[in-house]
Amino acid sequence: MESHPRDSSATQNGIEFLDHRNALNAYNRVHQGQYKSLGDYKKRFELAVEALEAIEHPNIPVEGARVSHFVELLNGNYNEWKRDLMNGIRQGRVEPPANVTADYRLASSYILVDGSTTAAGHRELVANAFVTKATNKDSRRRVVIASNQAKTRRSPKTRL
Repeated sequence: MESHPRDSSATQNGIEFLDHRNALNAYNRVHQGQYKSLGDYKKRFELAVEALEAIEHPNIPVEGARVSHFVELLNGNYNEWKRDLMNGIRQGRVEPPANVTADYRLASSYILVDGSTTAAGHRELVANAFVTKATNKDSRRRVVIASNQAKTRRSPKTRL
């Protein structure tokens, strides 16, 4: 059986094409999974960018696009933070993060409690749990119930 000789430049071009496609797909697919840490997400994000840079991909996103992409693909726990950040930027109260590391620092300093609860909600939750615990020392269950009620009720009457 006689095999046909392969054109090595065609093979190399095909491999390069696949490398470019795979690297861009990896960058576009990277996101923070629901139960993944912010640090893990940042590391995987940076590796995806490094892969694009290593093969000198023609469509390497500029820093501003990277920052936006990083924020957009944070998991749902950061929805309220993302909204606050975007509103602050639009209103001129907040400067956009300069790079992904600045984005990471802002997101990592944001207090999360049971999903998307903000720092204000966290104070409410802790205050309600503390008062309940102080007045009902014999029942740990009541602390949990009070905490759950604090998460579901958002009227001004429930804030301490």
